[in-house]
Amino acid sequence: MRSADALRPRLLLAGAVAACSLLVGCGSGGRLSASDYRTQGDASCTDAHKRLLAVRAPASAGEVNGYLQKELAIAQEAQSRFAALHPPSSLQADHQAVVDLKRKQVAAVGGLIDQTRGKSNAQTIAAFKSASAGLGTQDQMINQRYRALGLRVCGTSNG
Repeated sequence: MRSADALRPRLLLAGAVAACSLLVGCGSGGRLSASDYRTQGDASCTDAHKRLLAVRAPASAGEVNGYLQKELAIAQEAQSRFAALHPPSSLQADHQAVVDLKRKQVAAVGGLIDQTRGKSNAQTIAAFKSASAGLGTQDQMINQRYRALGLRVCGTSNG
């Protein structure tokens, strides 16, 4: 009969192999399966969506900058989380397209924050309306890529 000390190295090795497989997909170049990628991608979008819904919309032009700063922080974190996913090679091009488009979108919101800082109410409202149209176009392009990736939550009203 083997003692617990004799089994410990084997248990540690088995645990390391299991953790490697679950966390980074060892044996597949660190890429997730399509199913795991979609599950993790949709989970990221669901989390970001819930957090964005919790941000109170601005009631006045004076609140727009603070509102955008809160949304920007959430968007930056969500974009980083999504970018860190390792899709299967068959989804890599669409994944990278989403990452690139989201980076541009986050930069645009950062620019809007800078543009509205210290401006009058009328200038803030005008800048916000102008940027909203461009951001909407970017959203459409991103949503098309989400659908191509097979994501069910990202790009919908729930993600």
